[in-house]
Amino acid sequence: MKVSLHYLYSTTLSLFILCQLAFSQDKMNVLFLAVDDLRPQILNADIDHYSTDLMITPNMDRLAERGMVFDRAYCQIPVCSASRLSIMTGTRPYKIRGQNYGRFWTYNDHLDAESPSGAPAGTNHPLDGNGNPAPTIPEIFKLNGYNTQSIGKIYHHPGDDKSSWTEGVTRIKDFKVYNTGTVDNAYEIGIGISDTGYPGGKNRDNGIQALRTLSQKNKPFFLALGFAKPHLPFNCPKKYWDLYDRNDIHLPDNPTAPENAPSQSLHNWGELRGYQNVQYKDASKKVLADDYARTLIHGYYACVSFTDAMIGEVLAELDNLGIRNNTIVVLWGDHGWNLGEHNLWCKHCLYETSLLVPLYIDAPRKQDNLRSNALVEYVDVYPTLCELAGITLPDHLEGTSLVPLLEKPDLPWKNAVYSNWQRGKSLRTDRYRYSEYFNTNDGLVSRMLYDHEADPMETVNIAELSENKVLVETLNKLLNDGWKRAAEGDANTHGIPNRL
Repeated sequence: MKVSLHYLYSTTLSLFILCQLAFSQDKMNVLFLAVDDLRPQILNADIDHYSTDLMITPNMDRLAERGMVFDRAYCQIPVCSASRLSIMTGTRPYKIRGQNYGRFWTYNDHLDAESPSGAPAGTNHPLDGNGNPAPTIPEIFKLNGYNTQSIGKIYHHPGDDKSSWTEGVTRIKDFKVYNTGTVDNAYEIGIGISDTGYPGGKNRDNGIQALRTLSQKNKPFFLALGFAKPHLPFNCPKKYWDLYDRNDIHLPDNPTAPENAPSQSLHNWGELRGYQNVQYKDASKKVLADDYARTLIHGYYACVSFTDAMIGEVLAELDNLGIRNNTIVVLWGDHGWNLGEHNLWCKHCLYETSLLVPLYIDAPRKQDNLRSNALVEYVDVYPTLCELAGITLPDHLEGTSLVPLLEKPDLPWKNAVYSNWQRGKSLRTDRYRYSEYFNTNDGLVSRMLYDHEADPMETVNIAELSENKVLVETLNKLLNDGWKRAAEGDANTHGIPNRL
C-alpha cells in the first residue's frame, strides 16, 4: 500500500499533539505565590506570639480550607534576598569558618554574583553531585517540560536566574510607590486610588493574563507570582484601611526587649528609620509614639488585606479557566515581621516573630482543610513540589518533602528546624527556641533560650540559669550536630528528650 508523505506527516503531527496534550493534562501545574514580609498572624490570630487582632484575609482563609496549613513553618534566614535564595535553591545558609561571609549572608546577595559581604560569585548557587550549578525550582520544572514564568517579586533581584523562565520575568517597581504626595513616608492611605494604582493590582492583572495564556499552551506551567505588600512602605488603596476600626488595633503585649536578652539579638530597626516623619515617644528615638505605632500596624493590616484581595482574584481565575483541580497552589511569605514586639520593627533577628512564617499548600487529590503542627522549614518546599509533580528530586536538596504530612498531618516529624542570621544561628524544637551568637573570630559570645511552654512570647532569656545547664548543653549539641540528624526525627537516638 502506498502512503503519501503528507499523510505520514499529518498523522505524526496529530500523534505528537495528542501526546503533548496528554502530557500537559497528566502533569499538574504549579501556582507559586510569594508574599513579602507576611506574618503568620493571618492564621486567625490564634498564635501566642501575637496580639488577638484578626487580619482580614478571606481569600487566604479559603485557600487554607482547600488544602493544608503548616502552623509551625520556619524560614532559614529572616531577610528577603537570602531567604528567597534559600527556598529557590532548596539549600540552607552556612558560614565559612574564618571568613567574613557565607552562603545567603546578606540582604543584598545574588544567586551568581559576588556578594557585598565579599563572598565570591557562585557561593549562593549550590552544586550538584557532579560539581555543576544545581537547578533552582523553576529550572527543575523547565527541565521537566514545563513552561515557567515569573511575575512580581520572586527573587529579590529580578536579574537572578533569568534563564530558568521560559516565558520571561516581569518585575515593575514595587516598593516606594506613592500616589498622594507623601514621598518617603512609611505609609500612605491611597484616597481615590484604585488597586492598579499600586503594583499589587498590576501584578494581579499580569498574573491573570499569564494564567489565561499558559493554560492554552500544550505544556504544564509553573507560574511564580510575587506580591510586595505588606513590605514597607504600607501603601495601598483607602478601602483596605477602611476594613479596620482603628480602636480595635492593639499594640503588642510584649513591647520591650526580653529580660537578659543579649545585645546581639536586638537591632535598631534601621529599615523603618530610613523613612521620613517617623514619630518617637522619647528624645533618644528608641521607642515609637503609640499613635504612630498603631498607624503602622493599621497600615500593615491594610496591605495584607490588599494582597489577599489580589490573590483571591488570581485564584478565582484558576476556577474560571477550569484548571484549579489540576494546579498545585503554594503560598508563602519570605520571613516573619515584627510590629513592635520586643521593641523591634521589621525582621533581621532570631526571635520567633521573624522566623515563623505562613505556608499553605493546596494540592489536587489531597485532603481539604487540614492543619499540621509539625516542625517544617522552607527548604522543604522544593522537594515537596517535585514529589507532587512527579519530578525526580535532584541530589543537592537539604530539605524533606512534606507530601507525607499532606496525607497524615500528625506523623512524627523532625525534632528541630534551623535558621541563621549572619553571626547568629538558631534552632526551634517542639518546646524551645535556642540561639547562639559569635564574634568575627567565630568565638561564642552569647546565647538565648526561651521556653515556649512557659513563655510563648519570649520575654525572659533563661540560657544562663544554672538549672538549665544540662538543657543548654543538649541544645548546643543538637544545634551543632545540624539539620541532618534532626531530620531523622528520632529524638531518643541522640539522647534528646522527647519534649525538647
